[in-house]
Amino acid sequence: MSDVNLADFLERLRSYDPDLDKGKVMRFAEIAKAFPHLPPAVARRYPRVGMADFAEIGYCAYKGWHRGRGTEVRRPARTAQRVTRGENIHARKVDEELQAARKLPVATPTDLRNPMVDMASIPELPALIKVGGLVYMSSVERAGRNKGDLVIMEIKTGKWVRMPDHYLQTWGYCLSAPSALLRLTDNNFRAKAVRWSLSYPESVFGPYGFTERTLKLVREGMRLFGRLYRLGAAADKHVPHDPYGPSGRKCPPCGFAHDCSWRYTDERTGTYTAAGSPSAPVVLRLTRDGAL
Repeated sequence: MSDVNLADFLERLRSYDPDLDKGKVMRFAEIAKAFPHLPPAVARRYPRVGMADFAEIGYCAYKGWHRGRGTEVRRPARTAQRVTRGENIHARKVDEELQAARKLPVATPTDLRNPMVDMASIPELPALIKVGGLVYMSSVERAGRNKGDLVIMEIKTGKWVRMPDHYLQTWGYCLSAPSALLRLTDNNFRAKAVRWSLSYPESVFGPYGFTERTLKLVREGMRLFGRLYRLGAAADKHVPHDPYGPSGRKCPPCGFAHDCSWRYTDERTGTYTAAGSPSAPVVLRLTRDGAL
């Protein structure tokens, strides 16, 4: 894996605009066949990562290395509070939608096999797929059927919108949801194409087609993540440079900053910030020769 490969991928990912992507939309059957559901007993034989953890390569590639290394996650208090707040919002939404879903008619096998019968979104759909040497675990935020197509929705509760890691996470769900739905419905679920959308507190984007271009991007991202993961597992720090990774904004709240060789350093002050404990960040100062 070269610097050019990672940098080129990140550049194409960051420049992606779904409003301009008019490529071929992938068929449900194509994705289900290419990414079959993996039985839990088989999944246990391989390293497993969360789809959201994989998507972090779009935020900072070095997180993939730390996932492989098994670096302890130490979130500063403010970051932990944001995570908890987001989890609580998600839990409330799931409860509300499940209550509403119980009032709807139960889909029959005939309904499931007819793609033109719209279906309410299933919240937190569990899924397992294997790509390369890794098993990707998903809890697909929402998976429903509208106008014949499977529609995947990812819900975000923060202020940042249409970020690269949001794309990768949602596209990863587009890979894993089709075979999960077939497993859940005894192979009865049918849909034409696969589409996706992103929901934020103030706006909703999509649905967009899950195209050949997005499929290529997410598969390439998984290949790069897999390599970084294996380098981390081997404690090999000879990894490519991430030109969009460590920064004065990203590193302070990162749960890996306390033990990260690539964390942001302020060249003017010779300091970097890290989550020194689970409860509070600390500032470490470098000596003139770069030692701690």
